Amino acid sequence: MLDFNRDILPYLSGDGPRHAYYQASIAHRDRLRQAFRRAYPVYLDLNRPNETKESKLYRRVIYKNPFRPLRNRYIETLDYISKADDFVIQWPAVDGDATDTTETYCNANFSSDGSVNDWYWRRVRPLYVHDPNAVLLVLPLDQPESDTVRAKPRPVLIPCDKVYQHKKGRFCVVELPRKSDEPRRLAFVDADSYAIATYLGIKSTDAGRLSTWNVTGLRSVEAGSGFLAPLHNCPVMPAWKLGKLQDEEAEYDGSDYQERKKTGKTTRVVADDPDEEYYESPLSPALECIEAAQQNNNDADVETNLHVSSEKWEYATRECPSTRLPESDPRKCYNGTVTLRDADGAILNESPCTVCGGHGTVSSGSATGKIIVTAPTAQSLSDEGMRTNLPIPPGGYIPRSIEPLKALEERYARKKAEAYATLNMQFLEVTPTTASGTSKRFDREELYRELNTQASHLCALLQQTFDAITYQRYGPDAPRPVVIEPVRFSLENAEETRQELIDAVKNNFDANLRKPLEKKLISYQTGPDSDEYRRYELRERLDPYPNLDLEKKLFLAASIRVLYKPGSAQLQLAIEEVMLSAYFEAILNEQLRDSGPGFWLLDNKAQYTRMMESARKRVGPMSELPIDPATGKPINGKITLEPPVDFKNTNQVN
Repeated sequence: MLDFNRDILPYLSGDGPRHAYYQASIAHRDRLRQAFRRAYPVYLDLNRPNETKESKLYRRVIYKNPFRPLRNRYIETLDYISKADDFVIQWPAVDGDATDTTETYCNANFSSDGSVNDWYWRRVRPLYVHDPNAVLLVLPLDQPESDTVRAKPRPVLIPCDKVYQHKKGRFCVVELPRKSDEPRRLAFVDADSYAIATYLGIKSTDAGRLSTWNVTGLRSVEAGSGFLAPLHNCPVMPAWKLGKLQDEEAEYDGSDYQERKKTGKTTRVVADDPDEEYYESPLSPALECIEAAQQNNNDADVETNLHVSSEKWEYATRECPSTRLPESDPRKCYNGTVTLRDADGAILNESPCTVCGGHGTVSSGSATGKIIVTAPTAQSLSDEGMRTNLPIPPGGYIPRSIEPLKALEERYARKKAEAYATLNMQFLEVTPTTASGTSKRFDREELYRELNTQASHLCALLQQTFDAITYQRYGPDAPRPVVIEPVRFSLENAEETRQELIDAVKNNFDANLRKPLEKKLISYQTGPDSDEYRRYELRERLDPYPNLDLEKKLFLAASIRVLYKPGSAQLQLAIEEVMLSAYFEAILNEQLRDSGPGFWLLDNKAQYTRMMESARKRVGPMSELPIDPATGKPINGKITLEPPVDFKNTNQVN
C-alpha cells in the first residue's frame, strides 16, 4: 500500500528523487530524435573538432538526412501486426441482456482514436520506437461519484522525462499529460493501490507560502494521518515501460556536448535496484551505423561540391586600375603598394593596395570576357635562347582527385546496408532492383521473423492493458478478453493465394489446409463483411459434413437407414444432420428470407437450432421399417449387404 509520508510527500514538497536511469532515458530519446530529424545533428560537430565555424555552417546548410524515412518505415512495418490475418481479440461470452461489458466499454467510442485496440496501435506503436522508456499507465484518473458507479480506467502514455520513479511491479511516480490550461497532476501507483495528486496553487500560511495539492484518498492534511489510497484491483502494478530491448548498463553522452568534445568521456549508469529498468529502442542497434553513414554522406556532399567547384587559376594580365591614378592621389598603386607621403614627399607608410590586394594585377573578370596574354620574351642575357611563340593557356582549374569521393560513397553504401541489415530490413535496399519476385519474397522472411518477436512483446502489452481495464472496472473475477498473437505476416495478394489453392487441390492436400486458402481468397474477392464470406464461415461452424460432396452425403443417408435401428431417435437425428448438410444452402436462404440480416447477428447455437428445425421439416417422421431403395416399400425380415461384384470370380471384372 502507498504510504503518504514515504511515497507521496517528497514529490509534493519538492522535486522528489528520480530513478537511476532518468537522465540516460532522456539522452537516449534525444539521440534517436537527432538521428532521424531533418536538422544537422550535434554528434557530427563532435566528430570534426578542428573545423572552422564557417566550415561547420557550410556543412549544416548542405546537410540532408538520408535515413529520415527509415524510422517511419519501421513504425509502419509494426502495423503489420494488427493487420495480420490471424490477429484476433477474443471477447468473453456474456449474457444476452448485459449492456455494460468489457467489449462495449472498449469499443469504437472509447477515445478520439476509436477503440482501445485502435488507440493502442496508433499511439503506443510509434512511442515504442521513439521513447522505449516511456510508461503505459492504466488508471481511473477521475474517481467515481459513489460506490455504485463503476470506475472509468483509461490508458495513458507518459514520456520518459515525466517518469520520475519506476520500479517494475513495485512503485511508480509519473506526471500526467495536461493541456496548457489544466493543473499539474502526479500519479502514484504500487502493487496494490494508487493516488492522484492535483496541484491547486500557492497558499499563504504562518509558515510561509506553501503548495496546495488535492490527493486521492487523503482526508487529513496533518502528516497524512487520514490517508487511505484506493485499490486498483490488479494482480500487478498497472504501469509498464514500453521497451523490449533491455540493457543493464546505460551509457550516454549527456547534455554538455562541449565538455564531451574536450574529454571524450561518456556517463555510465548501473542501478542498484534490479527493478529499475533501462530499455533501448529497436532501432538502437543500427544507430552506430546510421551515424557513421550520415557523416560519410555529409563528407561526400562536401567533397562533391569541392570536386565540381574546384579552385580556378588564370594569368592576371590586367594592370591594377589604381596605377593609372595621378601621382598626387594617395591611392595610387605602385606594383601593389600604396605609399603615403607627407607634404615634403617623405614616405610615412606603405600598405597593400585594396584594389588588387597587393598583386599589382587583377583578374580578367567574367569567364566570357577576353584575356590578353603576352608571349614570354627574353628579358636578360640568360633568357637569350627562350622561344617567343610558346602556347600558354590563359587559365584553368586545379585538378582534384576523384578517389576520396569514391571511397566515401563506398563507405556510405556499406554503412547504410549494415544499418538496414541490423534491423532485418535489408530487402528495402534491393527492392527497386531487378531481383526476381521470389528472391524478394524470401528476403522478407527475416523481417517477418523480427515481427514475430515484436508481436509477442506488443501483444503482451495490449493484453495487460485489457486486463487492467477489466480488473479496475469490473473486479478481479470478471472474464477478460484474450489477445491472439499473430504468427503469419506475409502480406500475399489474391493471385498468390489463388495459385496456392490450385496447388493444394491438385496435390489433394488435407481439407484443413485447403479451407484457410479458400476463406482467404473469398475475403480478397468480396471482403470479410460480405454475405459470401459469412456463408463460408457459417458452413465451417454448422455443417456436420462439410468435406463430403452431395453423392457421398446421399450414400451416407442410405447407409444410415440400413445400419441404424428403424424408428430410433438416433436414426432420426443422423438423417436430419445429413439433410442439413445436403440442403445447407437452401436452408440458409430460407432463414435469410424469414429473418433477414438479423440472422447473422444470432449466436451459433441459435443459428444451428433454427437450421435444424428447417432440416427436420424436410425429413419428416421416420418409418419404423427399413425401405427397399429399389421398390420404395418397407422390408420385412433380415437385411444383408452384398457387394455388387464377387471378387472371387475375377472374370466379372473387365
